[in-house]
Amino acid sequence: MDEKGRIERLEREAVAHRQEIDILLGRLNAVHAVLFQMLADRDNSAAALTANLAAANERIAADLLQSGLSEATIAEHQRVAQELLAVANNVRLGLQKG
Repeated sequence: MDEKGRIERLEREAVAHRQEIDILLGRLNAVHAVLFQMLADRDNSAAALTANLAAANERIAADLLQSGLSEATIAEHQRVAQELLAVANNVRLGLQKG
């Protein structure tokens, strides 16, 4: 492979790695935010916890739009946060074991 081909391959790999990092960052940020909210609400009822978690997710979603993070990071953060909220709601409703 010539030098130009090698550089193009490396550039493609760099873009792919950046996309992977954006997804991982969104996931990590969502888990971090949900964990902190759950710790803050650990002495509250499950109903209060899920209500506060939903409210926190909405505030965080609004902040993320102004953050300068990539769209992929924001979308993954919101997806994971909503998924974790759904699990918390299912546990609260007795549809899923905690």
